[in-house]
Amino acid sequence: ELLLVSRHAATVVGTSARLLPGDVLSVGEALYGLMLPSGNDAALALAEHFGERMRRRRVQARQLGRCCHPTSAPRACHLRMRLPPPAKDSTKAGADAQSGIRFFVADMNAAAQSLGLHATSFTNPHGLSAPLHQSTAEDLALLCQHVMRDPLFAQIVSTQSRTARVSNEAEDKARDITWTNTNELLNEGFCGIKTGTTPTTGFCLAAEFRIQAHRPTPSPSSSSLPEEQEETASVCRGELRGQDPGKEGREGQRLVVVLLASATKQARTNDTRMLVEWARDALANNPPQHPPGSS
Repeated sequence: ELLLVSRHAATVVGTSARLLPGDVLSVGEALYGLMLPSGNDAALALAEHFGERMRRRRVQARQLGRCCHPTSAPRACHLRMRLPPPAKDSTKAGADAQSGIRFFVADMNAAAQSLGLHATSFTNPHGLSAPLHQSTAEDLALLCQHVMRDPLFAQIVSTQSRTARVSNEAEDKARDITWTNTNELLNEGFCGIKTGTTPTTGFCLAAEFRIQAHRPTPSPSSSSLPEEQEETASVCRGELRGQDPGKEGREGQRLVVVLLASATKQARTNDTRMLVEWARDALANNPPQHPPGSS
């Protein structure tokens, strides 16, 4: 599935996947552009693409007389009540894009509530600071536990770099864009998940660390990653004794670390390492007890 990058998405401020107005790329590659370089442009492009689809479905639901009827789907009614206020835009294209984004953000909030993230509220899809755009370390840790069960997501956030082929409507040629993961800890046993930095929140990181009881045997592949990095990537993909990427197995334990408001990028990295070491020592001294017969 392909998406088209609007001028509105391509010109957003902050960290970027270096997308241009009129760029066309797959949804899958846009996800890499979102998660590896923290591309705000990719975030808006995805929100516009899927938000417009949500908007059309809402219109169809209203035409069928199902919206906010007692027998209608709860999410359809939730969207109507929780839509964020529209942003000002003088152009028709800009107004349409904003409309799609509003529906996308409303769905983000609905998903957060369904996961029990009651201290979380979204007002935009990219995470730039806003008065009501907020969460907590606990909510983010719960979200990390949920999303890392998805094999594709786990693969994306544990990827060191990715080169995508991008075409453009206004040009008769394609270009390659290489994105590098902003998480410096990927080659230290970490499997992602996401860095974040804004003037109001400081330097933040949500990360997952896999404690390996045994060194895994790397699966045959054509990867060009150094052996140590390929081994880490293999563990993040769940190839440790064939376990599911989202399940904790006997061969290792998963630690989720959420660090907010660090003063510097280096402090964020150092504090994350210290938290993991503390957790590993705590687990070594007081290993979790499994009920008899449990796996």
